[in-house]
Amino acid sequence: MLEMIPFKFASLLTRVTAPKNVISLAKYMYIKSLLDHYQINLILDVGANIGQFGTSMRRIGYRGEMISFEPISTEFEKLRAATRGDAKWQVCNFALGDECGTQNINVMSSSVFSSFHQPSVLQTSKFAEENSVQRTERVEIRTLVDVARERGFQESLSRTFLKCDTQGFDMKVLMGAGNALRTVRMLQVELSVAGLYDKATPMNDMLGFLDTAGFSPVSFFPIVRLPNWSAVEFDYLGVNRVSLQ
Repeated sequence: MLEMIPFKFASLLTRVTAPKNVISLAKYMYIKSLLDHYQINLILDVGANIGQFGTSMRRIGYRGEMISFEPISTEFEKLRAATRGDAKWQVCNFALGDECGTQNINVMSSSVFSSFHQPSVLQTSKFAEENSVQRTERVEIRTLVDVARERGFQESLSRTFLKCDTQGFDMKVLMGAGNALRTVRMLQVELSVAGLYDKATPMNDMLGFLDTAGFSPVSFFPIVRLPNWSAVEFDYLGVNRVSLQ
């Protein structure tokens, strides 16, 4: 069929229909539908890196408040640059976890892999170059419940979308929300299947925790695959069951 399409359009079609791009497009279209349906007016972007997720939210038409959290200094400066001119997009140069303090974070060769955990040598041979520790950086950690209290958005949690992309640290972020987690309307977290990091919470444990916290999954999107196409991680998209009633 592609041979019947002009080359430049065939090339575009090949890129657009690549599995990774199809999954990404489907995920963001799904998120846009949920944001509209549940009238979300605050997005908490935990593990923002250089602002890729926040930028995507603006591209799909979300115009509400966003707060992005990125602890690594070099990536935070790029994140801050991405938010210039956007008065409704705030940035915080610290991580979220289950208790306040400081901790060393591993800055990987590819910064999107940076994590408080050590990379799993056994499971990550495909990503050995990108997911290798280049240096460590001492960073601040705060809890979500404290930040919500200080910034005064406790009452907005019922219309909040909590997105976590912390490379194996998501459970700590959720635990740091305390009972406030039960009022969050929708969330996205990473589920570890093969385990890119040592001591990361296994997928089944995370699913059990989310169920107990009152969330029901509405979709799963594979993030990274091995050569045999088996998923290494999934993005879990869930909605508070109170909002489903």
